[in-house]
Amino acid sequence: MKLLPEERDWLKTFIRGIRRSFPGRLELVMVFGSKARGEAGLHSDLDVLVILRGGGHLKSRVRLLGYELALGKDVVPSILVYSSSTPKRNCQGCFRVEEYFVRGSEAKGLSRPVIESVHRMLDFGLGH
Repeated sequence: MKLLPEERDWLKTFIRGIRRSFPGRLELVMVFGSKARGEAGLHSDLDVLVILRGGGHLKSRVRLLGYELALGKDVVPSILVYSSSTPKRNCQGCFRVEEYFVRGSEAKGLSRPVIESVHRMLDFGLGH
């Protein structure tokens, strides 16, 4: 995965903003899609998955934070926010964290080793 310097700066700022605005809620931030696969083109967006602890009601606020931080920057985020407590359902787009990493990511063209390496690469932003 290769993020542009401005994308990496945005991601670090976004993670810090989530932590500051929603203390104790952040479980995971992960880049997926064409950036994670190394297939991004000139106009590719930055697909970001955010998992919150018991924060289903905070989804729109977290996305708004990310989009506001991208204003005036050469970063086009596409942000998905899920609660780690989301119940399992049999519908597309409704899944728990484990299901996302296995089924959802494979549907987006990510293999398990890529997912795990992306998770390790982004760990810098999740450490306290």
